[in-house]
Amino acid sequence: HTLNRAGRTPADLAQRNGHRETVAFLRSCQNVTTMRGGLGDAYDEAISDLRHVVKIEWGMINLPGAVGQLLGATHSVLGITVRSPTDASDEVVYAIEKVARIRGSSADETNTFANGVHVSYWADIAPN
Repeated sequence: HTLNRAGRTPADLAQRNGHRETVAFLRSCQNVTTMRGGLGDAYDEAISDLRHVVKIEWGMINLPGAVGQLLGATHSVLGITVRSPTDASDEVVYAIEKVARIRGSSADETNTFANGVHVSYWADIAPN
């Protein structure tokens, strides 16, 4: 779930303000089979990145609904930090996760979801 600074989700805010249809829509989008943390927009950059891998971290996101709340099920995400060997400030963290393909995805997205792997930027997953 994406949370604001007060720890509330968009569905929480919609419910608080009486937007029932929005709440229903947002909750319908949350399910175990479509869980993903990032946008999947970093594959091309990551696959051609020549910087050195300097850190690998494993993170977990609680799954939505009863599976996450009652059973504690999580979705795993690997954070891969790459850095230039000559410039320590030249680094980026990619997020790698296993995901199901989105219904209606185009055939052009083969690289984006190669073998069900989704590569994003960690900043799109990590809470701000």
